[in-house]
This record gives sequence, structure tokens and C-alpha cells, in this order.
Amino acid sequence: MQVPFTSIYKLRKVADTSARSCFVCYKPSVSVLVSLPNASSKDPDFFYVCEAHLRDSNFCSIRYIEESPSQDSVGADKKSEVLSIQAEVANLEKRLRRLEDKQKAAASTLNAVVGYFTKSSVEEKKDDDSKESISKELKDPKLEIVDVKKELSFKVAELRALEKRFTRYQLDPAIYRARLMKFHERQRQKEHQKFLQNPASFPSVSSLPSPGEKADKGDDKSNDPGVSPGDNQTE
Repeated sequence: MQVPFTSIYKLRKVADTSARSCFVCYKPSVSVLVSLPNASSKDPDFFYVCEAHLRDSNFCSIRYIEESPSQDSVGADKKSEVLSIQAEVANLEKRLRRLEDKQKAAASTLNAVVGYFTKSSVEEKKDDDSKESISKELKDPKLEIVDVKKELSFKVAELRALEKRFTRYQLDPAIYRARLMKFHERQRQKEHQKFLQNPASFPSVSSLPSPGEKADKGDDKSNDPGVSPGDNQTE
């Protein structure tokens, strides 16, 4: 049996003036979930929902899907592509933290060396050489931090673009059944309205008199079989 719409929805936004009650908590919301098209659906299902519910695993689960242009299927799964970028972002964040920790440790070492050699004027030249050497060691981590930050910023932007393009929401089976029940209820109401608006749905009343019209010439006593012609004559 074909279902009227899929259980996978995309998120859309409307203007503040068009906010409607959330399907779950009835609070005003500008976020709308719209079902993805498929071969069996003529009109998509849609409903308003607070975005906080989209993070509830009992309401829906996140999918990464590219819509099919032919509308005969849901579309290609992009989960692996998104997860790959997410992993790259996580690795860059870890690398950045390690470099920053390394920079702090090196800076602390430099300060200790500077403090030690400033107490000895005899080894002033050695002090200068040591500071120059340590400063040179610090230079590379600083440059690497800048490069990692640039790469991280690029990957985060790429990830946000992918998530915005492919993020879809698959309703929990119980929520999906509730949407199907709503759909079938609307269909019954539409069919009932069509039935009421169709004149052929009711029996014909053309044989009944219109308002103000006499039902028949029943007032003519001559047509009354219970009255003889002689009864109408005066003596």
C-alpha cells in the first residue's frame, strides 16, 4: 500500500507574521516541516514545529539526503560525505588545541630562561643567544596555528553549507502515524464537503409544491367522491 507522503521532511521558515501553533506544544513557530515529494504524493504534508523538538530523538532523527529531481524516490544519502567533513573539523580542532598548548608551554619556558639570564650579566651574550633560539622555536608553532585556523574556518564553512543543503528530518514512527491520521481525516472532510455540495447526492424534490402554491385542486368539492352532485344544489 502506497503512503500519501514520506516520513522524511525538510525544514522551511516563514515570516514572523505567518507564525502558527507548533504541532507538539502549540507555541507560535515560524519553522515548518514539509514532506519530501515522492511518486505517490500529490500534495506534500506540512506542519509547524518548534526547532527545539528537532533535537529530540523521540520526535525525529537527522538524515542527510539530496532530493531526487525525478521525485520518484527520496534521493541520494549524503551521510558519509557530511560525516567525513565533520571528522576533519574535529581533527583540526584537536590539532589547534595541541598547538595552542605547545605555544603556552614554550612561552612559559622562554620567560623562565629570560628571568634566569637577566640575573647574570656575565653570561649576557649567552642569554641573547638563548632567547633568539627559543623565539625561533616559537615562530613555527605560531605560523602553524594561523594555518590551522584558516583551514578550520574553511572546513567549518563547508560543513555548514552541506548541513544546510542536505539536512532532513525523519519522523519517529509514532509521530509519522499521527501525521497520516491527520491526512486521512482531512481527506474524509473534503469528501464530505464534496458530497454536500453535489445536488445529485440528495433525492429529487421537484414533485413537492413550491411555497405559496396550492397542493392540488382539492378544494373543488365536485371532485370529492364522497359528495354527490345533488348535495351542491339548493332546495
